Order: sequence, then structure tokens, then C-alpha cells
Amino acid sequence: MKTLLLLLSMCIGAVATAQAQLEVTLNKAVFMPGDSILFEARYAPWVTSKYNATLNVWMEDVDHKAVWKMRYPMLAGVAAADILLPDGMPANNYALYFSVQDDFFSVKGTVVSPYKDKAIRVTVLLGEEQLLADNISLDEQRSFEMKKMLFADRAKFFFAPVKTNRTNDLQVDLQVTLDSNFQAIDDTLIMIQIGEMTQAKPNSYRFDPEALFANSSGTLKTVEVMGKKKTPAEKFEEGHVSGMFRTTDAYGFDGTESNQFIGWINILEWMKGRVAGLNIQPVGNGFDYKATWQGGETFFF
Repeated sequence: MKTLLLLLSMCIGAVATAQAQLEVTLNKAVFMPGDSILFEARYAPWVTSKYNATLNVWMEDVDHKAVWKMRYPMLAGVAAADILLPDGMPANNYALYFSVQDDFFSVKGTVVSPYKDKAIRVTVLLGEEQLLADNISLDEQRSFEMKKMLFADRAKFFFAPVKTNRTNDLQVDLQVTLDSNFQAIDDTLIMIQIGEMTQAKPNSYRFDPEALFANSSGTLKTVEVMGKKKTPAEKFEEGHVSGMFRTTDAYGFDGTESNQFIGWINILEWMKGRVAGLNIQPVGNGFDYKATWQGGETFFF
């Protein structure tokens, strides 16, 4: 009997060790509205590797009234971030559920419309400034998979034919695997308190990840992808304007499809007051002009 108990204890210890793979630490256990929840998650089997995955963080109040879902990159088995709590966060007990997903952000797709080329052009706008562009190869089924990407905030993806045509129409079906249901490699649950609790609540909370998945699954009712046909001015700019003038500070004025220039003696007179920071004044006999941009001298080409 003693031997049996010893073996049983050893087995329980082995199981506990095998399951304790995901370790999460918080900066504290009680928070106030406006505080930041700082966490670090470490998945032991990947800490010494170069493997990248995704850490899902779901926060739910114990009354099952509100759920927040967040996602962070787990690089070499480690993910660290801070969650800023709003000033109006209701005082309550909350559950923080951390789960490791064996996947990383990437975009898969298939060109549905008739298309003969072996690649498509993909442009990614990160935030409002940084642009990345590349040609992505297609297989025999006109399918493709982009490289795994890491970025903060938002990103916009634009797909176009490699060789421009009259319409540039391209119908593409896209899939982001991170948004699909998944089986967590490992997970852990941590209870925290936010705000001052006048009365302690009984610890009867039960976390149900399947219910949360069920609430978030489904099909979008309507998704409209809008395209904009290029104007003659945009086509002219694309073919004749060099790269040094294609910046976020550039202004374009189109007189090919309107009469906005009619009645002005020259383009400089028309531009007065139309560009913030641009000051145009006549000098000498009135046929010469001096232009300054935000107080500094500027030139026209």
C-alpha cells in the first residue's frame, strides 16, 4: 500500500510539472480604474528557441456581462505588455485568461477573378505613414500566403495586378487564421480585482472558453470592398511624377475635370489661401512672385 501511494504521488507530481509550462506574472493583484495591468508571459519550451506564436488575453467580469479580447505576439516564448484600464472601469472582480496559440499573423488568399499572371502586387499601409510593397507568387490554384508579419496598431492591405490594366479589378478571397477557433497549447487563469469593493463577492466564477468562442463565432452579414477608379489627374501623376515628390506633404490640384482655374490670371494667384502655411506675394512689377512655406523659402517645379 505504501508503494502504491508513493507511485501515485510521483505521478501527480510529474503531471503538475508537465502542465506548468505557461507562467504569467502581473505587477499587482488589485488595480484601480486608470491603472495599467503589466504582465509578462513565458512559455518554457520556447524560451530558448526562435519560435514565434501568439498570446491571447481575454478579460471577463465575474458576472459574465463584459468580455475584452486582446492579442499579443509571443516571440521566443515571451510576451510582455500593459493593458490600460479606462477611468470608468466598473469595480468588480475579473478573470484574466491567457492562452498560447501556435500561430502568428499572416494572410492567406486566393485570386477568384480570371487572372493569368503568376504573382500579385501587395501593398501594406502601417498606421498612416509607412508603406511596404512586394510581389507575392501564386500557385497553380492562384492561391498565396504572405510572410508572417509583426506590427503595432492597424494595417491596411491593398491587392492589385502586377501589370496594371484598364480597370485594375482583382477579386481576392482572404483568410486570417488567427481569427479562427483554435486549440490552445497551454493556458492559465488569474483572478484580479479592479476598484474598491464595498463587499466581497463569493468565489463562484467559472470560466468557459467554449462559450466565449461561441459568442464570437459567426459570419459577417455584409462585407463591402470598395474600389476607386483613378482620375485623369491621378493617372498623370502616376506616370509623370517622380518619387521625391510623392510624400504625405504633397498637394495635388486637378483642373482637367472642373473649371476651378478659370478666371485667374495665373496659377499662383489661384493658390493664395488654398494651402495652409503657403504665403504667395507679388514683388516688383507684379509679374514676379515670392513664395514662402511655413516661413521658409520654397520653389515650384
